[in-house]
Amino acid sequence: MTPQASSRAAVLISVLALVVALGGTGYAAVKIGGDQIKNNAITSPKVKNDTLTGSDVDESRLGTVPKATEAADAAHADAATNATNAQTVNGMVVTKVGYNSPSTSAAVLYSGGGLTIRAACLSGGSDLALAATTSKVGSSLYTMWRDLEDTDTGTNDYEGGSFPVGPEANLLLGATTLDEDPALVWFNYDATDGTTVTGQLSTDTNAGAGGLSCAVNGTVTRG
Repeated sequence: MTPQASSRAAVLISVLALVVALGGTGYAAVKIGGDQIKNNAITSPKVKNDTLTGSDVDESRLGTVPKATEAADAAHADAATNATNAQTVNGMVVTKVGYNSPSTSAAVLYSGGGLTIRAACLSGGSDLALAATTSKVGSSLYTMWRDLEDTDTGTNDYEGGSFPVGPEANLLLGATTLDEDPALVWFNYDATDGTTVTGQLSTDTNAGAGGLSCAVNGTVTRG
């Protein structure tokens, strides 16, 4: 073979190789389907980020999400409760308060910022006990109630940081059973760390069938 013929043959072989390579790539792109891919062969690194959509997933074939630890479950439960009962507005946490019970055992209506408010239903549903406590030394508390059926009012104040840790402050100090049915209660709480808690509550006694229940409703705002 002459040198020129050899050179032409080498060029021809190179062109044929390029054609076969390109043809093979096109064949693979067009012809390879799901049946040709081995099970579990496609791994996460091979999938382009943010490309799978909801239509790519058969929700009915998804397994149950593994159970979290007990601590995480408790945290999620607390978060769910707080999300249901509280809402943040302009940096203030507003909590809806709701109570309706015939029980003489004190129930916590609100707890936050060092302030806790409890309620209990006494005397067969005709007398509401509504009290506040603090866990912060040097706190102040101002309260006022008004009977909605006449002009009776009452106040209770622990000014100048005189609201003590431990003892209860009666939010209905001086109110009779008739005054509580119904009444409005306002309070303002201040702690030395700058925390403030304010609230407006409505009270009702003889609220259940047969007069066996007491009720408290309203909102509490903490900032």
